[in-house]
Formats: sequence, structure tokens, C-alpha cells
Amino acid sequence: MTSVVRITTIAPTGEGFGFSLESNFGQGFRDYTRCYQEKANFNYRKNGFDLFANFRADINQKTGNRMDIYTLNNSDHRWETNNSIKGTQKNQYVPTTFGLNYQIDERNSVGAQFTHKTVMNEKTNARNTLDVMRDGQFFDHILTQTE
Repeated sequence: MTSVVRITTIAPTGEGFGFSLESNFGQGFRDYTRCYQEKANFNYRKNGFDLFANFRADINQKTGNRMDIYTLNNSDHRWETNNSIKGTQKNQYVPTTFGLNYQIDERNSVGAQFTHKTVMNEKTNARNTLDVMRDGQFFDHILTQTE
């Protein structure tokens, strides 16, 4: 008596093509920060070989207000300064990662990864207003602005 046994195997868990898509939004409470993030991850795995790529797009925006009041006394005059700073900062960048791995056996593998961060847009806008009083009377107004 003879027999033939045919065994059909299925790919181990995780082999084949996989991907994930994510979208995130964040809002700050005190510092008026907003963050947007879009991510796409791709992966192909077969026979110990693993090829992957990650793409991300980040947009961060921060608006801040800060008020400082200083009072300085001089022996001859009383100086008061009122300093107001308002600013926005916005940056957009796209970090990408490519890589590959090869699993030689259960304990050994070799791989390489390349990451590149492309800055698409980076802008800072600040406005600083300084009012100077001398003995309670207006003395000077200084305005600086950067874009």
C-alpha cells in the first residue's frame, strides 16, 4: 500500500502587501497651536524579504500672544515699558522613509533605511510693540516686525 500526501501551505501571517492610512488633527488650548498630519505606510513582505515606504505630510501652525510689563526706576525719572509680542509660525514638511530588510534566519536579518525630510514652506511672522513712558508721559513707541 502506498499513499501520497499533498500539503498546501499558506503564507505566514504578515506576508504580502499591507498598507495603512492615517489622518490626525491637534489643537492646543493655551498657545493656539494647530497640527495636521497625514500618513501613508506601505509594506510588501515575501520569503523573508521586506520592502517598506512611509510618507507623511505635516502642517504645524502656532499663534502666540505675550504681554510683558516692566517698570524701571531711575534716580531722576520713573521709566515704564509695555512690551507686546504677537506672532505666528507655520511650517510644512514631508518626511519620507524607504527601506528593505531580509531575514536570513530566525535570529539574523540585514536591512537598510533611508529617510529624507523635505521642507515645503516655513514662515515666521512676529510683531513686537514697545511703548515707553517717562514720568507717566509718552516717551517713545517702537515697532518691529519680521516676516
